[in-house]
Amino acid sequence: RKDDVVISRLVPPDWDWNQVHPSLGTPLMAIVPDGLRLSSNTSRTAPIWKLIRFCMAQGADPRKVAHHLENSRSTWGSEGTAYPKLDAVDRSGHSALSLVFSFRRAC
Repeated sequence: RKDDVVISRLVPPDWDWNQVHPSLGTPLMAIVPDGLRLSSNTSRTAPIWKLIRFCMAQGADPRKVAHHLENSRSTWGSEGTAYPKLDAVDRSGHSALSLVFSFRRAC
């Protein structure tokens, strides 16, 4: 598929899919807020789900916990738009899975 080729060419072959960014956490954790915000992501064929499946196929572990993140609250978005603002949730100490549940509880 064309979109898989584009993604795979953008990522270096030795990329660590479980590395932790100082404020965003793991690559999967960085995707979580956008996946929850966009109402079009309810379809299994939505681009966000393709991206998540691709990341996991490359070795991203949704259970990887990111400890001690700095400035890790996500507050982007605007009320009343297709990209709504989520309540701020501190990503520190979460995995991608637990972060989904924390955002859902906060909303």
